[in-house]
Amino acid sequence: MNQTASQSVVNLLLASGVPSREEAVQLAQNMNGGSWTAQVLDSGKVDEQRFLSVIGNFFRVPVISIDPKTIDRETLSILPSRFVFQHHILPIEVKETSVVLATYDLFNSLGRQLAGQLLKKPAEWVLVPRAQLLRAMKTLYGVGAETFDEILKSKRDFEILQEGETATDISSDDPEASVVKFVNQIIREAIV
Repeated sequence: MNQTASQSVVNLLLASGVPSREEAVQLAQNMNGGSWTAQVLDSGKVDEQRFLSVIGNFFRVPVISIDPKTIDRETLSILPSRFVFQHHILPIEVKETSVVLATYDLFNSLGRQLAGQLLKKPAEWVLVPRAQLLRAMKTLYGVGAETFDEILKSKRDFEILQEGETATDISSDDPEASVVKFVNQIIREAIV
């Protein structure tokens, strides 16, 4: 980061409530390699609302509050859910000439560039508090794809553990065995 940009970031952090210049300089460096904004918010050294307000004023981006009930399904479908969860960018409104996207992390340049490529209209950005955005995403999309994959994996692990206990001998004349044979036949036909 060049000296001027670094100084601007330090000034933003000081205006957001970081107690000292030394702490602001330390926070200005992205030491963990992840999201700089998340690192700053997780530090506990800034008031999130004040931080968003300072960033919003600096970049001329409005800071708003969102209500998930006002966002329709058609709007949500313009970005893939996996993208929304990965980059924390939520489409909240489709206008005639633009799409309004909510985020708490304006510094996520990769997410912003990808969103621009995925959309058919220019993006109009708004800032939303992180907890509010994540809660809205969870409400609107339900269980995230990553969580769903984890549930399926743990379910498979659990089934493997129980397999010895619940195995059915499908070669017997047991009525349960005939149901298993029938289901297996349907699955085979569907696959082939």
